[in-house]
Amino acid sequence: MNTLYYFLKLIRINNIIIASLVVLLSAYLLPSYNNIATMQSILIVALTMAFGYTMNDLNDLKSDIINHPNRALVNQHISIPLAQLFCCFCLVGAIVLTYYINFQSKIIYYFCIVPLLILYNKHFKKLPLIGNIIVSLLLGITFIFTELVLMSSTKNLLVPAILAFNLSLIREILKDLHDYSGDLKVSMNTLPILIGIKKTCNFLIIYIFLCCIGFLLPFYLKIYSYKYLISLIFLIEIPLIYSLLLLSRSQTIKTFKKMIFLYKLLIIFGLFVILSTKF
Repeated sequence: MNTLYYFLKLIRINNIIIASLVVLLSAYLLPSYNNIATMQSILIVALTMAFGYTMNDLNDLKSDIINHPNRALVNQHISIPLAQLFCCFCLVGAIVLTYYINFQSKIIYYFCIVPLLILYNKHFKKLPLIGNIIVSLLLGITFIFTELVLMSSTKNLLVPAILAFNLSLIREILKDLHDYSGDLKVSMNTLPILIGIKKTCNFLIIYIFLCCIGFLLPFYLKIYSYKYLISLIFLIEIPLIYSLLLLSRSQTIKTFKKMIFLYKLLIIFGLFVILSTKF
Protein backbone atom coordinates (compact mmCIF):
# COMPACT_ATOMS: atom_id res chain seq x y z
CA MET A 1 0.00 0.00 0.00
CA ASN A 2 2.87 2.39 0.77
CA THR A 3 4.31 1.83 -2.71
CA LEU A 4 0.95 2.65 -4.30
CA TYR A 5 0.72 5.82 -2.21
CA TYR A 6 4.13 7.01 -3.38
CA PHE A 7 3.34 6.21 -7.01
CA LEU A 8 0.15 8.29 -6.72
CA LYS A 9 2.26 11.13 -5.35
CA LEU A 10 4.80 10.67 -8.13
CA ILE A 11 2.19 11.04 -10.88
CA ARG A 12 0.42 13.96 -9.09
CA ILE A 13 -2.88 12.10 -8.87
CA ASN A 14 -4.74 15.30 -7.93
CA ASN A 15 -3.68 16.96 -11.19
CA ILE A 16 -4.62 13.87 -13.17
CA ILE A 17 -8.07 13.90 -11.58
CA ILE A 18 -8.46 17.56 -12.59
CA ALA A 19 -7.39 16.73 -16.17
CA SER A 20 -9.88 13.83 -16.23
CA LEU A 21 -12.60 16.25 -15.16
CA VAL A 22 -11.51 18.55 -17.99
CA VAL A 23 -12.07 15.70 -20.46
CA LEU A 24 -15.48 14.87 -18.95
CA LEU A 25 -16.52 18.53 -19.00
CA SER A 26 -15.30 18.88 -22.58
CA ALA A 27 -17.43 15.90 -23.59
CA TYR A 28 -20.45 17.32 -21.77
CA LEU A 29 -20.10 20.71 -23.49
CA LEU A 30 -20.01 19.20 -26.96
CA PRO A 31 -23.22 18.72 -28.99
CA SER A 32 -22.65 14.95 -29.05
CA TYR A 33 -20.10 12.48 -27.78
CA ASN A 34 -19.33 8.78 -27.41
CA ASN A 35 -18.86 7.30 -23.93
CA ILE A 36 -16.19 4.84 -25.07
CA ALA A 37 -14.22 7.57 -26.87
CA THR A 38 -14.49 9.75 -23.75
CA MET A 39 -13.01 7.00 -21.58
CA GLN A 40 -10.23 6.48 -24.13
CA SER A 41 -9.45 10.19 -23.98
CA ILE A 42 -9.32 10.12 -20.17
CA LEU A 43 -6.95 7.14 -20.16
CA ILE A 44 -4.68 8.66 -22.81
CA VAL A 45 -4.51 11.99 -20.94
CA ALA A 46 -3.94 10.27 -17.57
CA LEU A 47 -1.17 7.98 -18.84
CA THR A 48 0.51 10.82 -20.74
CA MET A 49 0.48 13.04 -17.65
CA ALA A 50 1.84 10.20 -15.50
CA PHE A 51 4.64 9.77 -18.05
CA GLY A 52 5.39 13.50 -18.01
CA TYR A 53 5.42 13.87 -14.23
CA THR A 54 7.63 10.80 -13.75
CA MET A 55 10.09 12.06 -16.38
CA ASN A 56 10.05 15.47 -14.69
CA ASP A 57 10.99 14.03 -11.29
CA LEU A 58 13.69 11.83 -12.81
CA ASN A 59 15.27 14.90 -14.45
CA ASP A 60 14.84 17.19 -11.42
CA LEU A 61 16.39 15.04 -8.70
CA LYS A 62 19.10 17.59 -7.83
CA SER A 63 16.87 20.65 -7.64
CA ASP A 64 14.08 18.75 -5.86
CA ILE A 65 16.41 18.07 -2.93
CA ILE A 66 16.05 21.80 -2.21
CA ASN A 67 12.69 22.73 -3.74
CA HIS A 68 10.64 19.58 -3.05
CA PRO A 69 12.43 17.44 -0.45
CA ASN A 70 9.32 15.33 0.24
CA ARG A 71 9.01 13.88 -3.26
CA ALA A 72 9.09 10.11 -3.63
CA LEU A 73 12.27 9.83 -5.71
CA VAL A 74 14.23 12.24 -3.52
CA ASN A 75 13.42 10.14 -0.45
CA GLN A 76 14.04 6.88 -2.36
CA HIS A 77 10.52 5.59 -1.66
CA ILE A 78 10.58 4.55 -5.33
CA SER A 79 13.81 3.39 -6.94
CA ILE A 80 15.15 5.15 -10.03
CA PRO A 81 15.05 1.99 -12.23
CA LEU A 82 11.44 1.29 -11.20
CA ALA A 83 10.45 4.90 -11.95
CA GLN A 84 12.14 4.66 -15.36
CA LEU A 85 10.29 1.42 -16.13
CA PHE A 86 7.00 2.96 -15.03
CA CYS A 87 7.66 6.03 -17.19
CA CYS A 88 8.10 3.84 -20.28
CA PHE A 89 5.01 1.79 -19.41
CA CYS A 90 2.83 4.91 -19.23
CA LEU A 91 4.01 6.22 -22.61
CA VAL A 92 3.62 2.84 -24.34
CA GLY A 93 0.16 2.41 -22.80
CA ALA A 94 -0.95 5.83 -24.04
CA ILE A 95 0.41 5.18 -27.54
CA VAL A 96 -1.41 1.82 -27.73
CA LEU A 97 -4.69 3.54 -26.83
CA THR A 98 -4.20 6.15 -29.56
CA TYR A 99 -4.57 3.34 -32.11
CA TYR A 100 -8.35 3.58 -31.57
CA ILE A 101 -8.75 7.35 -32.07
CA ASN A 102 -9.21 9.27 -35.33
CA PHE A 103 -6.40 10.47 -37.61
CA GLN A 104 -6.57 14.17 -36.65
CA SER A 105 -6.22 13.30 -32.96
CA LYS A 106 -3.28 11.01 -33.70
CA ILE A 107 -1.49 13.86 -35.50
CA ILE A 108 -1.96 16.21 -32.53
CA TYR A 109 -0.83 13.54 -30.09
CA TYR A 110 2.23 12.23 -31.98
CA PHE A 111 3.50 15.51 -33.41
CA CYS A 112 2.47 18.02 -30.75
CA ILE A 113 1.64 16.65 -27.29
CA VAL A 114 4.33 13.96 -26.88
CA PRO A 115 7.21 15.95 -28.50
CA LEU A 116 6.37 19.05 -26.45
CA LEU A 117 6.25 17.03 -23.25
CA ILE A 118 9.61 15.35 -23.89
CA LEU A 119 11.31 18.53 -25.12
CA TYR A 120 9.99 20.43 -22.13
CA ASN A 121 11.46 17.95 -19.65
CA LYS A 122 14.77 17.66 -21.52
CA HIS A 123 15.41 21.23 -22.64
CA PHE A 124 12.69 23.89 -22.53
CA LYS A 125 12.00 23.85 -18.78
CA LYS A 126 15.44 25.45 -18.32
CA LEU A 127 14.52 28.38 -20.57
CA PRO A 128 12.75 31.49 -19.29
CA LEU A 129 9.02 31.60 -20.02
CA ILE A 130 9.18 29.07 -22.89
CA GLY A 131 8.89 26.13 -20.51
CA ASN A 132 6.00 27.80 -18.68
CA ILE A 133 4.18 28.42 -21.96
CA ILE A 134 4.61 24.79 -23.06
CA VAL A 135 3.19 23.37 -19.81
CA SER A 136 0.23 25.74 -19.99
CA LEU A 137 -0.27 24.98 -23.67
CA LEU A 138 -0.44 21.26 -22.88
CA LEU A 139 -3.27 21.89 -20.41
CA GLY A 140 -5.17 24.00 -22.95
CA ILE A 141 -4.62 21.37 -25.64
CA THR A 142 -6.47 18.86 -23.44
CA PHE A 143 -9.72 20.60 -24.42
CA ILE A 144 -8.79 20.68 -28.09
CA PHE A 145 -7.55 17.07 -28.10
CA THR A 146 -10.77 15.85 -26.48
CA GLU A 147 -12.93 17.66 -29.03
CA LEU A 148 -10.85 16.22 -31.85
CA VAL A 149 -11.25 12.69 -30.47
CA LEU A 150 -14.98 13.05 -29.94
CA MET A 151 -16.05 15.23 -32.87
CA SER A 152 -13.07 15.76 -35.21
CA SER A 153 -13.43 19.53 -34.74
CA THR A 154 -11.75 22.29 -32.70
CA LYS A 155 -14.18 25.22 -32.69
CA ASN A 156 -16.36 24.45 -29.64
CA LEU A 157 -13.80 24.41 -26.83
CA LEU A 158 -11.39 27.18 -27.83
CA VAL A 159 -12.53 29.58 -25.09
CA PRO A 160 -12.09 27.06 -22.23
CA ALA A 161 -8.69 26.15 -23.67
CA ILE A 162 -7.59 29.81 -23.61
CA LEU A 163 -8.92 30.29 -20.07
CA ALA A 164 -7.05 27.19 -18.83
CA PHE A 165 -3.86 28.22 -20.64
CA ASN A 166 -3.70 31.66 -19.01
CA LEU A 167 -4.49 30.49 -15.47
CA SER A 168 -1.93 27.72 -15.82
CA LEU A 169 0.72 30.12 -17.17
CA ILE A 170 0.36 32.36 -14.11
CA ARG A 171 0.66 29.32 -11.85
CA GLU A 172 3.74 28.01 -13.64
CA ILE A 173 5.55 31.36 -13.24
CA LEU A 174 4.60 31.40 -9.56
CA LYS A 175 6.13 27.93 -9.22
CA ASP A 176 9.37 29.28 -10.71
CA LEU A 177 9.31 32.09 -8.15
CA HIS A 178 8.81 29.55 -5.37
CA ASP A 179 11.64 27.31 -6.69
CA TYR A 180 14.09 30.17 -7.26
CA SER A 181 16.79 29.01 -4.79
CA GLY A 182 16.91 25.40 -5.96
CA ASP A 183 16.76 26.30 -9.64
CA LEU A 184 19.63 28.76 -9.20
CA LYS A 185 21.86 26.05 -7.70
CA VAL A 186 21.33 23.68 -10.64
CA SER A 187 21.84 26.39 -13.29
CA MET A 188 18.24 26.64 -14.45
CA ASN A 189 17.42 29.76 -16.45
CA THR A 190 13.84 30.48 -15.42
CA LEU A 191 12.25 33.92 -15.72
CA PRO A 192 12.92 34.90 -12.05
CA ILE A 193 16.58 33.92 -12.44
CA LEU A 194 16.89 35.84 -15.72
CA ILE A 195 15.23 39.12 -14.69
CA GLY A 196 14.94 38.80 -10.91
CA ILE A 197 12.09 38.13 -8.49
CA LYS A 198 10.91 41.75 -8.32
CA LYS A 199 10.59 42.20 -12.10
CA THR A 200 8.94 38.79 -12.47
CA CYS A 201 6.36 39.77 -9.87
CA ASN A 202 5.72 43.05 -11.68
CA PHE A 203 5.28 41.12 -14.93
CA LEU A 204 2.79 38.81 -13.22
CA ILE A 205 0.83 41.74 -11.77
CA ILE A 206 0.41 43.22 -15.26
CA TYR A 207 -0.44 39.82 -16.77
CA ILE A 208 -3.05 39.04 -14.10
CA PHE A 209 -4.62 42.46 -14.66
CA LEU A 210 -4.82 41.81 -18.41
CA CYS A 211 -6.41 38.41 -17.72
CA CYS A 212 -9.04 40.09 -15.54
CA ILE A 213 -10.03 42.15 -18.58
CA GLY A 214 -9.52 39.44 -21.20
CA PHE A 215 -11.68 36.84 -19.45
CA LEU A 216 -14.65 39.20 -19.82
CA LEU A 217 -14.40 39.23 -23.62
CA PRO A 218 -16.41 36.02 -24.28
CA PHE A 219 -19.40 37.75 -22.65
CA TYR A 220 -18.98 41.05 -24.50
CA LEU A 221 -18.43 39.21 -27.78
CA LYS A 222 -21.67 37.33 -27.04
CA ILE A 223 -19.98 33.93 -27.11
CA TYR A 224 -21.45 33.20 -23.68
CA SER A 225 -24.46 34.64 -21.81
CA TYR A 226 -24.80 36.51 -18.51
CA LYS A 227 -24.53 33.15 -16.69
CA TYR A 228 -20.88 33.05 -17.74
CA LEU A 229 -20.37 36.63 -16.56
CA ILE A 230 -21.88 36.08 -13.11
CA SER A 231 -20.00 32.86 -12.41
CA LEU A 232 -16.80 34.38 -13.83
CA ILE A 233 -16.98 37.39 -11.49
CA PHE A 234 -17.48 35.33 -8.33
CA LEU A 235 -15.28 32.33 -9.13
CA ILE A 236 -12.45 33.89 -11.14
CA GLU A 237 -12.38 37.70 -11.20
CA ILE A 238 -12.63 38.30 -7.43
CA PRO A 239 -9.90 35.71 -6.63
CA LEU A 240 -7.74 37.24 -9.38
CA ILE A 241 -8.06 40.68 -7.83
CA TYR A 242 -7.25 39.18 -4.42
CA SER A 243 -4.12 37.57 -5.89
CA LEU A 244 -3.10 40.92 -7.38
CA LEU A 245 -3.32 42.58 -3.96
CA LEU A 246 -1.50 39.67 -2.31
CA LEU A 247 1.38 39.71 -4.80
CA SER A 248 1.75 43.50 -4.71
CA ARG A 249 1.99 43.49 -0.89
CA SER A 250 4.18 40.46 -0.26
CA GLN A 251 6.72 38.71 -2.48
CA THR A 252 7.93 35.86 -0.27
CA ILE A 253 8.09 32.07 -0.68
CA LYS A 254 5.10 31.79 1.65
CA THR A 255 3.08 34.12 -0.60
CA PHE A 256 4.11 32.25 -3.75
CA LYS A 257 3.12 28.92 -2.18
CA LYS A 258 -0.28 30.31 -1.19
CA MET A 259 -0.85 31.68 -4.69
CA ILE A 260 0.19 28.41 -6.35
CA PHE A 261 -2.55 26.65 -4.40
CA LEU A 262 -5.01 29.45 -5.18
CA TYR A 263 -4.40 29.14 -8.93
CA LYS A 264 -4.86 25.39 -8.80
CA LEU A 265 -8.29 26.14 -7.31
CA LEU A 266 -8.92 28.76 -9.98
CA ILE A 267 -8.27 26.20 -12.72
CA ILE A 268 -10.94 24.00 -11.09
CA PHE A 269 -13.27 26.99 -10.67
CA GLY A 270 -12.77 27.75 -14.35
CA LEU A 271 -14.38 24.38 -15.13
CA PHE A 272 -17.46 25.43 -13.18
CA VAL A 273 -17.56 28.76 -15.01
CA ILE A 274 -17.60 26.98 -18.36
CA LEU A 275 -20.07 24.43 -17.02
CA SER A 276 -22.47 27.25 -16.08
CA THR A 277 -22.80 28.14 -19.79
CA LYS A 278 -24.49 24.82 -20.43
CA PHE A 279 -27.49 25.53 -18.21
